Amino acid sequence: MKSGTHPQDDFISWTRPQSEETLRGLVLLVHGLNLKASRMQALVRVLVDSGYMVGNMTLSGHRGDKLEASREAWLRDYERASLALKTLNQEHGGLPTYAVCMSLGALTLVDFVTEHPQHHPFNKVLMLAPALSLRWYSHVFRAFCRWLPWFPIPSLSHAKDRVYRSLPLRFYTELYKVHDAIFRKLKARPLQLPVTILMDPRDELVSYAGVERLLQAGRLPLAHLSGHRLPEEARGSYHLFVCPESMGPEVWQDVTTTLQRFFNEASTR
Repeated sequence: MKSGTHPQDDFISWTRPQSEETLRGLVLLVHGLNLKASRMQALVRVLVDSGYMVGNMTLSGHRGDKLEASREAWLRDYERASLALKTLNQEHGGLPTYAVCMSLGALTLVDFVTEHPQHHPFNKVLMLAPALSLRWYSHVFRAFCRWLPWFPIPSLSHAKDRVYRSLPLRFYTELYKVHDAIFRKLKARPLQLPVTILMDPRDELVSYAGVERLLQAGRLPLAHLSGHRLPEEARGSYHLFVCPESMGPEVWQDVTTTLQRFFNEASTR
């Protein structure tokens, strides 16, 4: 594998196969809220070994720039990533372009794609535990966000997973902004993009039943939802649907097989 960045998109780490002569496509990876982009590295290796060029993007607010986290900044991140993908696509004579996004990364991708339904670069998207439907208790913070935007909420994640030991409530304010915006947009115009959604039905933050209802309502008519139960020892971290260490070997094998099969199928776009 060969790694590096482009000067125009230094917030994306690009990894290329050793030989680009048989390059199969481009893939953008995007992490979740307060999750280190480096935790997506196992997915990078799987995709690169399968012949894809992979860009692992770090969202604004997760680069040591905590003050920069906002819906507007995340949309700009995707705009810049989109331009980089289109440039690479032109350089390589036209390639399928995909995304693999986890939690907040999936939510912000839907926000971007619904803002630019005709101009985004993606042919297909694989979503891991996407924050499309939050559990009821995840909304408890809403009442406090307006009055205590800088109040720190300690992270329950392990140090190896998290960017910050705590997040100010304003991070959640911005997440709610994205969540509410895409619901308004999807109600007016469903997302016409092939999507596969993988998550644990016991996810502590995202409601599996809520995502099911979203699909049943026709908001994502080309989407497929698949439940995978993580090992019992992952209790308390069922949302961390991101690497073999958190998923366990059996689920990891299922997920990577599903990912490769989904990307290998002919695109409808």
